[in-house]
Amino acid sequence: MGLRLSRDYPLPPEDEAPLRKSVQKGVGATVLVILIVLGVALVAGGKPGDPLTLLRDILGAVAILLVINQYSRGVAGQRLLLAREYRKRNEPERVLAALLPFARSGGLFNRSRFDTTGEAHYLLAWSAKQCGETELLAYAKAFLGKFRRGQWAKKAAKL
Repeated sequence: MGLRLSRDYPLPPEDEAPLRKSVQKGVGATVLVILIVLGVALVAGGKPGDPLTLLRDILGAVAILLVINQYSRGVAGQRLLLAREYRKRNEPERVLAALLPFARSGGLFNRSRFDTTGEAHYLLAWSAKQCGETELLAYAKAFLGKFRRGQWAKKAAKL
């Protein structure tokens, strides 16, 4: 992750299990789509450089990426729902545990891109402040200030 935390913030097993199940479904769906794409390629054949072969391969790759994106977005949404519930119960350590994946930056599977409104990063900043995680608080506020506008960025600026 790159950010240093003062301690671990694990999710309770009862809340982690549904997330793990969603990830497993996503992996299964991705494997299924890969097998279908490979099956179509084997059955259809084709010559390298043929426009139809290239189109088929591109569409297969897009299908695989769409499945990965859809399931990743679903898991991110589940994490945000958990964080909202924890926030209502004033449990900042659990909010932090639910949203830590949003603090990873860069790469194809950057969870920050699933936080389109900035709410997850605001909740991350709030919980980081409550837990005394100053480096994480600075990251979340900087992310909101740079990449998101609106109510959540304004609220985070006041933390």
